[in-house]
Amino acid sequence: MQVLTSYKVKIIGYNSIFENTLKIYREALSYLMNAVNAEWDSVKDITHANERMNHIERLVHGTKNRVVTYEFDERYYKFPSYLRRSAINEAIGKVSSYRSNLEKWTNNGRKGKAPSIQTKHYSYPALFRDNMYMRVDDYTASVKIYHQNDWVWLRVKLRKSDADYISRHKSQSEESVPTLTKSGKNWYLRFAFIDKVELAKEQNVITAVDIGINNAATCSAMLPDGTIIGRKIIS
Repeated sequence: MQVLTSYKVKIIGYNSIFENTLKIYREALSYLMNAVNAEWDSVKDITHANERMNHIERLVHGTKNRVVTYEFDERYYKFPSYLRRSAINEAIGKVSSYRSNLEKWTNNGRKGKAPSIQTKHYSYPALFRDNMYMRVDDYTASVKIYHQNDWVWLRVKLRKSDADYISRHKSQSEESVPTLTKSGKNWYLRFAFIDKVELAKEQNVITAVDIGINNAATCSAMLPDGTIIGRKIIS
């Protein structure tokens, strides 16, 4: 089985320079969600994720020989290509969820308030390698940001203790692209790692903890066939 974990690495010395990058990404995501929703009849029957993304990209991103339906390129000049595709995929996922809820509401007799599409989300951009992110050395990276109305490369220092922890514990793991995130006044690169784990052949007990919104956590122990053999609520 695969185990997915994530670790964040603090960026040293910057507090506000990334704000415009986050702002323009979220604005672009909202714009793309409206475009996807308007084009949903032509999107919904496309089963392959990449084909869906390509279909929307052809509508919003022009080339020398392609006229677009939406003014994405004019609104978001020089928007990095990999970031644009990531935003398109995220927009498709969010609109798909909304459309699914709308369909359930319709099939259930339109009871209650109809679901509405929320186009403002607190999403963070994924920084794809070479296009948005390059590792310089163990404690330094270059990231592409939106600064002074242009997309530019910025070299940043990474907190040594965070980088060393990943180096010690995740050197053999498959590393995904980092996500630029913010917590309080600090900015981080959050890395996701995939590890393959071989389970023992004898009977396994699955344990899980569901963290509550307020202060309760539910702990459960379950056999592979779904039988619950233990449960505890921690307040």
